[in-house]
Formats: sequence, C-alpha cells, structure tokens
Amino acid sequence: MKAYGLTDIGKVRESNQDSFAVSVDGALPVWAVVCDGMGGANGGYYASSTTVGIFSNGLDMSFDNLKPKQIENVLVEAVRGANEAVYKTSCEQSDLSGMGTTLVSALVLGDTAYVVHVGDSRAYHINGKKITRVTTDHSVVQQLVDIGQITEEEARVHPEKNMITRAVGVKGDVEPDVTSVKLNKNSAILLCTDGLSNYLEDDEMLEIIQNNAQEDAVDLLVSLALNRGGSDNITAVIIK
Repeated sequence: MKAYGLTDIGKVRESNQDSFAVSVDGALPVWAVVCDGMGGANGGYYASSTTVGIFSNGLDMSFDNLKPKQIENVLVEAVRGANEAVYKTSCEQSDLSGMGTTLVSALVLGDTAYVVHVGDSRAYHINGKKITRVTTDHSVVQQLVDIGQITEEEARVHPEKNMITRAVGVKGDVEPDVTSVKLNKNSAILLCTDGLSNYLEDDEMLEIIQNNAQEDAVDLLVSLALNRGGSDNITAVIIK
C-alpha cells in the first residue's frame, strides 16, 4: 500500500489552512495525516502545519513487535504532543490566540489500519463495493444527529455545521478517538477535511475510488468538490 494526497485552497478562501503529510513511498508502516486549521489565516495554518509536523515526527520510530494497544498509544501520544506545542504557542503569542486544528490519521501495519482523530475531518474505509465512515465527527451537528434531533442530510446544511466540540491546540489537553479497521486486498482508506465531505455523498466517493487509479481518484474527488462550490479548503488522501 501507499499514500497519496492533494490539497487545494478552494474557490473562496484567501489562504489554505489545511495541511497533510504521507509516509515516504516504500517505507513501512504506511501512514497519512490530515489537518484542518482554524483561528484566522495565520493561526489556522500555523496550527495545522505544526500539528502535522509534530505528529509525523511522533511516528518516526520502530513499530516492530508492537502490540495493537501499543500502536494506538503511539498515535494518541503523537496527537497529545502536537496539542501541547500548539496550545503553548497560542498562549504565548496573542496573534495566534485561540487557534486550533482538526486531525485525522491512519497508519497501516499488516492487515490493520489504526485510525486516530480529533474534530470533524474524516476517515472512510472502502472495502470492495462498500464504504464505511470510520470516524464520528466531534461536532455540534453530530451530537444533534446522535440524539435524533436532525438527520445526516439536515446536518450538511445546518447553520452550526462548522462548530466542532474537540480540536487540537485549543486546550491544555485533548482526548483523541482511536480505533482499528481490518483490511483486505480490496481495501482503501480515505482521509479528508470537511471541504470534501460537505460536497460529496458517500456513494460518490466510493465510485470514484473504485473506478480510478489512486492518484486519479484523489484528483477527481478534489475537482468535484471544487466544481460544486469549493467554499472551503479541500484535502483528500487515499491509502491503497
């Protein structure tokens, strides 16, 4: 497997506050991380790019002989390390006060993808003809969906759809969610910011990833989000 990604500023924003990184082609384990910053042009980009960098450094180690729980702990500690650094800077620099970022990452070892996330950037598992969202948004609208007050369709256009309930860097500590997914030879993992997921239905993402080469699929996903408005920064990464 390998990871390939693309980010785009979109058609409305004056800056791109999304950031992502992928493992070096051919290296093991295969991993990717995607972040969507918030807190103004400077703060949002600083938060997302710093988080991507520190999180990625946290994976620069040997995973040989690690048990699943130990792998999950590595991911969680990498998130917490990034959170500590971003929050510290936010407290020290007034122009960056209140900044933060979402984070979603997948690390593949053998037949397992380990997924960690904070916020509303998402991970999807594509398995043959089925697509499953692996992550649950940390957001106000997701809470409303969970209690049955609104539907998933209504959540897409809800006025508070951009309000997240957890983020990296806004508090002194953060509680990421971590899970694992069993893979097979037909599996792929999609990581994306809400600049993509707000514009595409699950079955559209499934069809594009199923029917196109990895790089082409990423390009098509981003292009479709742009064609439908591109009101936000757009980032997509496929591990396949």
